This record gives sequence, C-alpha cells and structure tokens, in this order.
Amino acid sequence: MIGPSVIEAVQNIAVRASPEEMTAITARASLSIAYGESLTNLLQPFYLLLVLPVMGAGIKIQARDVMGYLVVPFMLYFIIQSLMVIFVPL
Repeated sequence: MIGPSVIEAVQNIAVRASPEEMTAITARASLSIAYGESLTNLLQPFYLLLVLPVMGAGIKIQARDVMGYLVVPFMLYFIIQSLMVIFVPL
C-alpha cells in the first residue's frame, strides 16, 4: 500500500502550511492516489477474472483477448484525471 506513505510524506513536506492548506494538500494527494489506483485497473483488469467466465460461457475467451480494447479508455481517463487533479480546485 503506497497511500499511507504518500500521505505521510505530503504532511511532512507541508509542515509550515496553515491547517486549511494542509487539508487541501492532503486531500489532493489522497484523490491522486485513488485516481491512480482506479486508472491502473484499466491496464490490469483483474475484475475480468470474475466477469469473463460468466459472460463468456460457452466460448473460448481469455483476459488477453480484451486487454487491447482498454488502451483507448486508459488514455482518455488518464488525460481527464490528470487535468482534474491539476486544475479543479478542491
């Protein structure tokens, strides 16, 4: 788990910040971690291990058959999330 160590590092960096700034910085870091975790699910879709046997009943389909289709949503989602983390105020 990388979240607790990143939050601790952010809080150590922003020691001299006001409480409001500390809260904003910590919130932005925690949202960035959450966005990154959800984004990696498009690269390594472990949820497909549960979905494929049900939806692919009777046909021969594997996770590698759908991995290529997730590249475009990954790129779009990455751009949108990056812009949100940078430009959307908390």
